[in-house]
Amino acid sequence: MIVLVLAGGQGKRLWPLSRSSLPKQFLDFGDKKSLLKKTIERFQGPLFSHIYIVTNQHYELLVEKEIPTSLREKCTIIVEPSSQNTLAAIAWSFCSLKEKGPLCDHVLVTPSDHDLKPVPLFLEEIAAAKKDLPKEKLALFGVTPLYPETDYGYIATEGEESSLMPVKRFIEKPSLRRAKKYFLAENYLWNTGLFLLHSSLFPTLLKKHSPGMYTHFHAGLEAMEQRFSQFPADSIERVIFEHASSVLVKKLPISWSDMGSWERMYASLAKDENGNVFQGNIRAEDTSSCLIFSEKKSICTIGLENLMIIETNDTIFVSKRLEGKSAQTLSLLKKHSEAL
Repeated sequence: MIVLVLAGGQGKRLWPLSRSSLPKQFLDFGDKKSLLKKTIERFQGPLFSHIYIVTNQHYELLVEKEIPTSLREKCTIIVEPSSQNTLAAIAWSFCSLKEKGPLCDHVLVTPSDHDLKPVPLFLEEIAAAKKDLPKEKLALFGVTPLYPETDYGYIATEGEESSLMPVKRFIEKPSLRRAKKYFLAENYLWNTGLFLLHSSLFPTLLKKHSPGMYTHFHAGLEAMEQRFSQFPADSIERVIFEHASSVLVKKLPISWSDMGSWERMYASLAKDENGNVFQGNIRAEDTSSCLIFSEKKSICTIGLENLMIIETNDTIFVSKRLEGKSAQTLSLLKKHSEAL
């Protein structure tokens, strides 16, 4: 089995720490390892024969720096011609694999900026999925919702719970009312964005659901490169997964977060006895339930509760914690990040 790591995202929702010049997958959050490096190391065992990392030309050198020395022979960087959405990036990657030889192996596609644990259990579940997955099917991976999240995609399953379950439908970023309904239901999972398929299946799915892109895919890398910037910036979920009859889902019994917002970052990271998450030179008195990150300056607090303070080289961002207000606040963060 090989791994395809998607590492071209810009991470705007973690502004001001994550910028288009240094997105969140290249940042570490207190443990001296970036999210990308931890993703790569997750697949260093014998279950995976090779790791391909797809990114755009602006991040190629950043990716190179994050590959552990011990895994350099196992890793290959694939550079897409321009920054598109996941469908184009994945199609470009599979076309690159096709140029190297026949598509004859299973491929696990994974984002580069997620946090999951425990890793050994995760790998066991991936190995089991590969064993059980028919060659003509594609497996998504979901997790049980922990709360009503409006910024995740959901997968509705049908039938009794089993190793690989049929997918009833997809829901992308529901309203809070619907997210509460899905949270209470037993047949809804958060969509982790990871999926597994035999490499020979991808061209079939692309031809059926995106025939225009398939024409260039079939012609080869040179043809794809000439057209790449004109491909629709679509996600693979919207174009293929939502319409394919060959999609199954496996529920992962793990802890998972896509680290896509400050609130999720707060939920994922270790906290002190007062429920605080600190990184940098922080001195706090009578402070609780706060997320405080400092790149350079010393930050001192007294009597604060439920706040975020993010200090970078050129910005100080202060806000109430996002819980319950994520949609509005994330929109503002995106607006600020695009303005810089």
